[in-house]
Formats: sequence, structure tokens, C-alpha cells
Amino acid sequence: VSKQTLKGGAYAVCHFETSGLEFRQSWDEAFAWVLEGAHEFMDQPCFEVYHNNGVEDQGGVWKYDICIPLKQE
Repeated sequence: VSKQTLKGGAYAVCHFETSGLEFRQSWDEAFAWVLEGAHEFMDQPCFEVYHNNGVEDQGGVWKYDICIPLKQE
């Protein structure tokens, strides 16, 4: 684990509620959505924000956001 400071700015925030087996698909969908909107990615780290712990959730559902930095016009 390492510590990073993230720069502010515009981010695409995509919300997902999935089982633990669908994380890769969520990332693919988030990037596809950004590209379909004709946005450009910024050369900064993407990150996830978790709203629960899917292991502790009765249905095994993870609730999280994928945040992708965008170039501002």
C-alpha cells in the first residue's frame, strides 16, 4: 500500500453494484462510457470508492464508484 495525493479537477464517476466477480467488467464499462462521451483521459491515477463491504453484505453485492480523471476543455 502506498500513499498518493490526488489532484482535483473533473472526474467521470461511474456507480456500480456488482458481485465480486464483475470488477473487471465494471472497469471496462466505465472506460467505454467515457470514450462514448468523447471525453479525454487525464494522465492521473483512477481510483475506486467503496460504499460497503461486499463480503459482509448478505447478497454479496459490492457498491462502489469508479473515478476516472478527465482533461478539462
